[in-house]
Amino acid sequence: MPDRERIHVGESREHRVLVESEQRNPPDLRRLSRAVIALAKKSKNAEEST
Repeated sequence: MPDRERIHVGESREHRVLVESEQRNPPDLRRLSRAVIALAKKSKNAEEST
């Protein structure tokens, strides 16, 4: 297990992410891609309306 108190020079605690898990599930790529497409469409619509 890594030492949680060790912080490298220039690294703040707020930007440090520590993930510990027994099992790692793969990301749901279909759901992720739908979200990215929806964001792109929303951004495109916002640009067209301005």
